[in-house]
Amino acid sequence: MAKKFEFKTLYLNEEGPIKHYTVKCTHENFEKIVNVRETLGNIHIPNLTQQFEGLNAVGRIGLGVQLKDHIEKQ
Repeated sequence: MAKKFEFKTLYLNEEGPIKHYTVKCTHENFEKIVNVRETLGNIHIPNLTQQFEGLNAVGRIGLGVQLKDHIEKQ
């Protein structure tokens, strides 16, 4: 069963078509502050492996998908 993460957008900066988000991701004893960029609907998480340090590959994929869903709802 996939972990269910909680998200809180801490910061949003818009520069024309580019949106820069800082999002707090939490699940039980896991907590990370992640930087995300959205350009014309395309969501990019720079340095994904480093930002999701402490999670295995499956956890990174699950967090990435849930984070993408969170950003799309903004």
